[in-house]
Amino acid sequence: MRAKIPNYDLDHIIEKSSVSLGRLNHKSIFITGASGFIGSWLVEALAHANQTWRTNTQIGVLARSPAKFSAKYPYITDPISGNRVEVFRGEMSLFNIPINRSFDYVIHCANSSPASNKKGAEHIVKFARSHGTERLLFLSSGAAYGKRRVEGFFTERNKPIEPNAYGRSKLECENIILGGINGLASSARLFSFIGPRLPLDGQFAVGNFIQNAIHGEPIVVKSDGSSIRSYMYAGDLVIWILKILTHGSPSEIYNVGSSVPITISDLADKVSELVTPHPPVLRGTLPSNGQGSHLYVPNTMKAKDELGLFTYIGLDESIQRMAAYAVTEAYSTSCQTR
Repeated sequence: MRAKIPNYDLDHIIEKSSVSLGRLNHKSIFITGASGFIGSWLVEALAHANQTWRTNTQIGVLARSPAKFSAKYPYITDPISGNRVEVFRGEMSLFNIPINRSFDYVIHCANSSPASNKKGAEHIVKFARSHGTERLLFLSSGAAYGKRRVEGFFTERNKPIEPNAYGRSKLECENIILGGINGLASSARLFSFIGPRLPLDGQFAVGNFIQNAIHGEPIVVKSDGSSIRSYMYAGDLVIWILKILTHGSPSEIYNVGSSVPITISDLADKVSELVTPHPPVLRGTLPSNGQGSHLYVPNTMKAKDELGLFTYIGLDESIQRMAAYAVTEAYSTSCQTR
């Protein structure tokens, strides 16, 4: 069982999403990829809104195994909780929901291989067409831009330059979804994020750094640390997703992420400084020369200007909140296995 997202995070989302939640009042929403990092934040935030704001949003989630999803998040699926969450069995490219079940809003979070992503995009378009969907939001990726331009951050006006296989897959899905539901769909290109439930032992540098720090192990930067990223807190991410879903312009693409850059080397130092017991940082010497990855930071003025969005939680607090959750979850897991 995963530890619950702290109430202060959920309350923050509800407070800053009052306009978006107003659109979802007495509506229904369907979310794919609900068991992952972003999907689980969305579902738990909407369930919290049902409990605290009485938004009465019917929440449908797609899971390969409803039983496993319920075991992982029992406090979300508890039928007497008032969360109004229903779990449907299926793969993102092959699921069947009764035609008489309509969903006003759809968020397509699921992600897999390029071939599965394409089939999933095609299927979600058919689903939205046949289930009365008013608005669909596809969660894409900044990887769709490919290589960085000579100067400046990525903007929605930039045309893709040699994206990798993952980026090409996201572009293909955008075209399928934005073209398949003309006037009803938008796309959010997501960059880098931080917060509870981000994997600690995967491909995310900040997760690896926090994992090492809370265990008192040296923080290892495998390269020279010169790559530049930016990190938006997961709670702010949910606020942005809900606003783009409910108020974004049809057929438009919006960058989502922090526009405050930091090198990976400086990020490692910051984690060491903020997380007890403040372990040392070990650096490599190889340059950070991944394909188009040296600078990966979005320009988010479009979302800010059109939708009035802000970034509320700074990086220091984000690191501290993620580390505190990781410690809590590690303790909870140890208790469950005793």
